[in-house]
Amino acid sequence: MESGDLYPNMDAYERMQDGAQAHKRLQMAYGEGAKAEVAVALDAEVEGVPMRVQGRIDGLLQGENGAYTVQEIKSTRHNPRYIRENDNPVHWAQAEIYAYLFARLNNLARISVMLTYVNSADGEASFTREHTQGELEEIFLFHAGKYARWLRAIGDWRENCRESARAVQFPHANYRKGQRKMAKNAYIAIRDQKLLLCQAPTGTGKTLGALFPAVKAISEGCRSFTRLAVVGNSADYCWPCGACRQMLYEFSPDLEILVARGDHQFVKYTLRQLLPGGFGPDSLA
Repeated sequence: MESGDLYPNMDAYERMQDGAQAHKRLQMAYGEGAKAEVAVALDAEVEGVPMRVQGRIDGLLQGENGAYTVQEIKSTRHNPRYIRENDNPVHWAQAEIYAYLFARLNNLARISVMLTYVNSADGEASFTREHTQGELEEIFLFHAGKYARWLRAIGDWRENCRESARAVQFPHANYRKGQRKMAKNAYIAIRDQKLLLCQAPTGTGKTLGALFPAVKAISEGCRSFTRLAVVGNSADYCWPCGACRQMLYEFSPDLEILVARGDHQFVKYTLRQLLPGGFGPDSLA
């Protein structure tokens, strides 16, 4: 939620393949009493927010005394011998939450957690911690609590947006010629999820004629904006203004935008490309 690092990179597929092979090598070496890929799921209510937490344990090991160990396997391109126990707190969080789910579901008072780093060239290194179910519950509530607060913030933000949109008034005393007709039809098209093609001359006020009804439709719960075309009669492309980009980003960050010019040539962008680093629901913590 507020830590960790999930980022796109050019060798993601290759790394994913390496990781799958590393998991299989370790899992195939499991002895009797060990299981691989154990699914766990728990329905919980955290700080008043219902949620379902689920995952898949890489390895579930059971010792001769019947005690369980949850193993989380992480492939790495670093030499595992140089990785320290606390270098990656998010890896421990994942493993300990899985251990909590399993302990809770099976009424276990204690359980061990093993974090294993593996590299095909340099071998592996493991770290193990033992926890009571109560200790793991505290860890779970700490992380799930941040998620619950984030969900509430998103819900509050959306409701505030709807209330603000309901109250908004047309910003000018009068509509321009043709602008009211355009706004009316744009509102109906958005409300009924229909397609609308508008052709209007320069000076009609097309931006506001589309933006104002979109805001009013949002106040009634319409949020399924997927594609927007911005068309002008000039020789240059008709780019949406900065305020429009921000407003749209708050509801549809992945919106596809077609920007056209007078000769009907167009270019296609995503809203994220036109407004990098825009402020939206994901910006709230």
